[in-house]
Amino acid sequence: DLFVPYIFPQENGSHWNSYQIQLSDEDNQLSIQSTLPFSFNYSCYSIEELTKKTHQDELKKDFVNYLILDVIHSGIGSASCGPVLNKDYTVSQKEYELECLLLFSE
Repeated sequence: DLFVPYIFPQENGSHWNSYQIQLSDEDNQLSIQSTLPFSFNYSCYSIEELTKKTHQDELKKDFVNYLILDVIHSGIGSASCGPVLNKDYTVSQKEYELECLLLFSE
């Protein structure tokens, strides 16, 4: 339900400022917790699939879902769909650190 079928495929459906997420099905549960905020995206398409296809109707769903965790994002634009970002909205550090607790139960 998080996916938006943009004409040109791209990563989307990200949720920022998360400290905990929980994924579950009828048999398993995964919980991820952090003391620092993070961003996550849960998708039936890999980043590679979204990157290599040029139209959304070319996308092929994988047999698994992908959970992507990010510690930081640049602002929207970055010349991919608009002007170059103002320096205030760019990611300038080369390294970031995120510490998470992953709890898996069956």
